[in-house]
This record gives sequence, structure tokens and C-alpha cells, in this order.
Amino acid sequence: MLDDGRALLVNNHSTSNHNQWGGDDWGPDPDFDRQEICNLLTDCMVMYLDEYHVDGIRFDATTTIPRHALKKIIGALKQHTQGTGHYLIAEHLTDDPFAYVVGDINFDAGWYKAACDEGLMI
Repeated sequence: MLDDGRALLVNNHSTSNHNQWGGDDWGPDPDFDRQEICNLLTDCMVMYLDEYHVDGIRFDATTTIPRHALKKIIGALKQHTQGTGHYLIAEHLTDDPFAYVVGDINFDAGWYKAACDEGLMI
């Protein structure tokens, strides 16, 4: 709870993990409409890139993060990592995630579950 009585976490987005996974709830969703939440996530990822020298970051369950929040976070990270060779990868579990995650949101790559499953069957 914040000083002004507002909750920092809410679970009312249409992209909620509860709605996505049919009740296999991971707890309350971050309130991605709050700039503080986007800043916190961005700052944490910048720390991993700068302090721990990771090559990239894989975003899990991007279907549970609203588009406007993803665009803010990825935009800030792209600006920070411009020309460094870091990769931002989205796990976006839809039938064809690439036009959205690479084209619209500007991730470097998308993790496509069906391709992984098909690869395991070979």
C-alpha cells in the first residue's frame, strides 16, 4: 500500500495472468498504468545489463503485460542498450507472436512455444 492509500498491485487488467491462465494465478498483477512500476522494472533490467553484464533479457509471459507498458519498458531499454549488442526476447504465447513483439513492440526476438514443441518432437 502506498502512502496515499492506493494499492501498488492490482489484478483487474484484461491481460491479467489470472485471465490468461484460467485461474492458475501467480498473485496480484503489477499496476502497469503507474509509471513507478514501469520505472522499477526498467531500472532492475538496466542493473542486470550494466552491473552483471548479461547479454540480454527474456521477458516471460508478455501476453500478461499491457501493450502500452511493454512499449514504454522496451523503448527505454532500447535507448539504453543502443549499439551494445544486447538482446530483448519476448515469450509471447500466441499462434504468431512476431508481428507484435518484434514489429510493434520492438523486441529483438520472440520465443515461439509451438516451434519449441515441434522441435522437441523431431
